[in-house]
Amino acid sequence: MFVTVVIEVVELEVLVVLVVVVVVVIVVVVVVVVVVVVEAAIVTVVVVEVVVVVALVVVVAVVVVVVVVVVVVVVVVIVEILVIVVVVVVVVIVVVVVVVVVVVVVVVVVVVVVVEKILSHWFYFKHDCVTPVHVFFLFFVLSSTILELLFVTRIIYFDITSPKHPLYTLLKNTGSIVSLNIM
Repeated sequence: MFVTVVIEVVELEVLVVLVVVVVVVIVVVVVVVVVVVVEAAIVTVVVVEVVVVVALVVVVAVVVVVVVVVVVVVVVVIVEILVIVVVVVVVVIVVVVVVVVVVVVVVVVVVVVVVEKILSHWFYFKHDCVTPVHVFFLFFVLSSTILELLFVTRIIYFDITSPKHPLYTLLKNTGSIVSLNIM
């Protein structure tokens, strides 16, 4: 039976998962703060509210990108030089995930606020029944479930110890993966 033992890559995968979790938590906290600020400063004109929301979301996106860049710099400093190629690939994946999350958050904020305003004006809905905060928590649960499914089904493929993975040969040649034959 052929078993592959990973020395440094496992720590990197754990670090990547931690970075993704931290980024998701930061995005959720900032979105909730944005929603609370927007809800506190609601004006009667939907267009002005959308402009305020978009401006706040742009600020949130800039903050998230700065946080991701800082985390990436820390990760690159911590990880050994032999695994920098893997870090670059992981950073690209993390940045793509953050950009997708920010874009989806912008769309959700605008849609939720506009729809809530239109419905409250047309049908005189009570403002307290369903707030954008409820919608964002639902969005967070759904998005984290989708990410979990992507990891489980290997659509996002982090099993670098598999010989089928494109980085396996590189890591094996640099000595980051040690192979042992165990009976």
